[in-house]
Amino acid sequence: MGLNGYLGLIYEFVFCFAATAFFAILMRAPDKTIIFSSFIAGVSYVIFRALLIFSGNEILSYFVGALFVAVAGETAARVFKMPSTVFVLPGIIPLVPGVGLYKSMIELVRENYSEFLKIGSQTLFISAVIAISIATVNILARFVFPQRNH
Repeated sequence: MGLNGYLGLIYEFVFCFAATAFFAILMRAPDKTIIFSSFIAGVSYVIFRALLIFSGNEILSYFVGALFVAVAGETAARVFKMPSTVFVLPGIIPLVPGVGLYKSMIELVRENYSEFLKIGSQTLFISAVIAISIATVNILARFVFPQRNH
């Protein structure tokens, strides 16, 4: 990866950070969490893109990117003493496969059903991989850090 590749990743980090910050503000996230959840989102997208570039495996890239969001969100939840969803929901926004959803709907409207099924199933699988990685980390966090009754 040359200098342009690294600059591209920095460029993408900045835009993901900004987009997530605006999304968090729009969703009325607590002010003290906006910067951190935006940072989580930016780093997760850079991880996703770097893995995609180096491995070429889209599913693995989404899984590891979402895994980072979930682990960082659970960690931040313990540090800030807030629910993990405050960090995970904004942090996962850059990884949502919106382009795949859009392309599959375009193919459905064009009545190109084979392409619709191909793109749609890939997008659905990516969404499932993201959900599975977040759920797995959440379940593990509940075992490692059980809730205390006051």
